[in-house]
Amino acid sequence: MKRVLIFILFLQVSTFTFAGAWLEQKGSGYFNTSFTYLVYNGIFGSDGSRLELPWTIRDYTINAYLEYGATEQTTLLASIPYKMTGVQFTDTSLSPIRSFNHFSNSFFGLKRAFYTSSYVLSGQVKYFTNVYGAYD
Repeated sequence: MKRVLIFILFLQVSTFTFAGAWLEQKGSGYFNTSFTYLVYNGIFGSDGSRLELPWTIRDYTINAYLEYGATEQTTLLASIPYKMTGVQFTDTSLSPIRSFNHFSNSFFGLKRAFYTSSYVLSGQVKYFTNVYGAYD
């Protein structure tokens, strides 16, 4: 039984150990941008049933992700998405197209190396912003 518990614990821990343990070198960094585009006119309920909406939503998101080596042992992290959302009612007599542009939920953090040799042991802390917009 003890071996089974150790194996399950190993599986749980290993799901959180990715190649992200390595830090950026001091003064260098990594920058990535991404773009997503979603169009939908329905949502799924908790029972799996589809609920049709009386509008179509178009959701564009541009995301900037940054890692910067502040020191040999510390890397700064940031992810800042910007959303452009448009809502068009199926019945055009209800309302014209409405659009909302705003920054979305971001995170800022740091990654710190505790041990670096033949393997790397590091940890990270992130602060997530919850953007409360009038249109969320």
